[in-house]
Amino acid sequence: MKAGDRGTGSAYNEYSGTLRIDNLHLIGSAPTSNTSFVVNKLHYFLFHVDRPEITKQGIIQDAENPSLELELPTGDYKVFFVWNSSEEELILPNTASSANELYTVTIFSNRHAEIYGYMGDLEVNSNMTSNIVLQRLYSQVKIEFTDAWDLSHI
Repeated sequence: MKAGDRGTGSAYNEYSGTLRIDNLHLIGSAPTSNTSFVVNKLHYFLFHVDRPEITKQGIIQDAENPSLELELPTGDYKVFFVWNSSEEELILPNTASSANELYTVTIFSNRHAEIYGYMGDLEVNSNMTSNIVLQRLYSQVKIEFTDAWDLSHI
């Protein structure tokens, strides 16, 4: 294989450095398992869209294949499910009266945590069954440079 054109990449510049990587390919996988974690909980929150006084929330502890049966008044709901398999509890609000007040946080040192979630809409109009598929949730790490100077001399 041939390396791409580097232009003036080899020229010396006291304010910058050059790292050359050609043809880099990373691949990998890691098994997931909730058997070795101290915490295995499914948190759920349901908020009626038109009647804010109607909310349901709770926790299912140590359930391998959790099943949830609720009696809900008819209407539209905002629903949120989060499964935490980790060494630490999630940080959640003590009370939430609407979906806009809901958040979940894990501490940075809980780096091996496996957290899955779902947020969506649910229409209740009769006796019904709904399957919810949880997706893996990842933390966002944001780095901000707040120096008063610009970064052109770094």
